[in-house]
Amino acid sequence: MEKIRIENVLSEQVKKVGKAYSREKMDMLTIQLQTGQQVPAHNAKETVVVIVRSGEVKFDIEGKEQLLTAEDVLIIEPLEMHSLQAVTNVDLIVMKFAI
Repeated sequence: MEKIRIENVLSEQVKKVGKAYSREKMDMLTIQLQTGQQVPAHNAKETVVVIVRSGEVKFDIEGKEQLLTAEDVLIIEPLEMHSLQAVTNVDLIVMKFAI
């Protein structure tokens, strides 16, 4: 068992994107953005699972928009191009799985 604490830092800094944890075949990242901030289009070779801890975020995945809130989980298939923009301050957990 491992416990990982991920603090929300948006009151102290404008943006946080970074690796929170890593092990074989799995990386966990945290993305915290203020309203209007973006992550440009990119893809991943792994399956990506996005968990919204708070806020609202708009994803563009292969030209299709998805609005996510704290009740949503998004699964992105390997190599799907995607970008995101914070609609409100948003706190995300992103897990990448090499299957």
